[in-house]
Amino acid sequence: MKSPVTSITDEQLAEIERFLSFGGSTLKIHAGPLRGLIARLRAAEADAKRMGTALSQIMAQVDGNIRPTVRDIINGMPDANYIYDYCDQIDQIALEAMERKA
Repeated sequence: MKSPVTSITDEQLAEIERFLSFGGSTLKIHAGPLRGLIARLRAAEADAKRMGTALSQIMAQVDGNIRPTVRDIINGMPDANYIYDYCDQIDQIALEAMERKA
């Protein structure tokens, strides 16, 4: 699925920051809030990347472990309790992704 919003590059953000440094007095009044917005954009981009990575890892766990284990259970294979380990791994991936990184 494609993101509905186009990412802004680090280079574009750096260019905006340079512009703010050399702007006139009117621009300098607004430079602080704009720098705050740039910082929030960078944090949001990092969050989106981290969540995308986690989602990919979770999908790999589901496709590579959960589905085959469920198939084994349906086919009567004994001792499929290891599915809980896979679920724990998915939980850990999600928890780590949700932790805010500095």
